[in-house]
Amino acid sequence: EHFIAPDAASRVAFDLTGPEIWRFEALVAGFRRWMRWPPARTLPIGSRLAALMFKLGDAAALLGWRPAMRTTAGQELRRAALVEASARQAHAPFTPRGPSAFFAARPASVQERWFARLFFVKPLLIASLAVFWFATGVICLGPGWRAGLALMAEAGLTPTLAVLAVIGGSLADMVVGIAIAFRRTARLGLYAALAIAVGYAAIGTLLLPRLWADPMGALLKIVPIVALHLAALAIVEDR
Repeated sequence: EHFIAPDAASRVAFDLTGPEIWRFEALVAGFRRWMRWPPARTLPIGSRLAALMFKLGDAAALLGWRPAMRTTAGQELRRAALVEASARQAHAPFTPRGPSAFFAARPASVQERWFARLFFVKPLLIASLAVFWFATGVICLGPGWRAGLALMAEAGLTPTLAVLAVIGGSLADMVVGIAIAFRRTARLGLYAALAIAVGYAAIGTLLLPRLWADPMGALLKIVPIVALHLAALAIVEDR
C-alpha cells in the first residue's frame, strides 16, 4: 500500500534488504531445516567446474528454459549483495521480513518439499528424454540400420517398405527429441513421444509379439518410458 499512495516516491531505485546478513551456505542450511531435512554436505567444486555448470545453464536458456544456475547467478553469488538500508528507509519506512521470520511463520508443506526435490530432477528428465529420442533416431540410421531392416523383414514388410519404415521412424524420433529440447515445444514433443511409444508398442504387439519376451525388454521398456513422459508433462511448466 505504501508504494501506491499519492505521495509515494517515484523513479527511485533501491535494494529491498532484510534485517539479517546471511551467507549462502547458512541460507541453504536454513531451508533444509525448514524442509525438515538433515544438513547437507558442502562439497567445493572449484571455479572451473562452477563456470562449466553456469555455461550449461546459459545453454539451456538459449533453448527457452529458465534455469536458476546461469552466469548471471554466479556473478551475483560472487558479488555478495551487502547494501546500506538507509536508501530504502528514506523512501520505504518499513523493514522487509528476513529468512528467519519466514522459516518461523509456518512449516514447509508437502508442496514445498516435492518442488525442492523435483527442482533438479526436471532438467535431468527433460535433457535425458530429448537426448534419448534424438540419439535413437541417429543410431537407427547409423549402426542400427541393418538390425532395423531385419526386424522389418521379420514383420513381413517388403524391402522398400522396410527402408521407408526405418527412415520414417528414425526421423520422427529425431524431431521429437528436438521438440522436447526447446521449452516452447517441449509439451508438444512429450505428447508426440507418448503417441509414438504407444504406436510402437501396438505395432510390435501385432507384428512381432515375441519382442515382449525379449530378454533386453525391447517392448517392455516402453512402459517405464511412458511413465517418465507423464512425469515430465506434470512438471514441464516453468511458471
